[in-house]
Amino acid sequence: MTKTEISIHFVGYKSKVVDGKVVYDYRVDLNKSGLITSLSHANILCDIYNKVKYGGLNNKSFQQAIIESAKEGDFNFSDLESTYPYEPCRPNQEVIELFSSIHRKLKKGFNTNGNTNDLTFEELFKSILYISVQEDLNYPIESGFEGRRMCFALYIETLYLFEETERTLFDVLARTLSHRRQSKWKELNYSFLKKIN
Repeated sequence: MTKTEISIHFVGYKSKVVDGKVVYDYRVDLNKSGLITSLSHANILCDIYNKVKYGGLNNKSFQQAIIESAKEGDFNFSDLESTYPYEPCRPNQEVIELFSSIHRKLKKGFNTNGNTNDLTFEELFKSILYISVQEDLNYPIESGFEGRRMCFALYIETLYLFEETERTLFDVLARTLSHRRQSKWKELNYSFLKKIN
């Protein structure tokens, strides 16, 4: 079995010079089964969305795993498969087209290569770890930004889409791709984010 590699790289795609100062950016890369591609928040959201919609993952119980991973520095992957059973399946064309079409409406590109395969739970949570580190580097909490809090809010919002709600995937992706701080959804409990410093 080929080993998957997940790594964080400097310089990322959004590095630029603003007013004579370099604004740094980092990116997360996935190397799985010979495919090397960068992962974005949208790729993580697509994987979670697919696991619930087509893999039968219980969105309510899986929310606990997401919250736990946000709080624990040494998150344990070993019991996830038995605690949160689902049928692994790669995102089908319907899911890929849904994410791609929303990106097009928002005038953004979606990296379909990032969802060529279903991520194992270990790959998913390690990707979440690396992407949250990327967010802390790009948008540090100590400087007044949301950093990794934003990531975990988006994951919870994606799981919430499977409840009886008027919220849509378009809403979540628009928040994901925006460069502005987003207000919280009144009906969701985000209190766990306060424990992320």
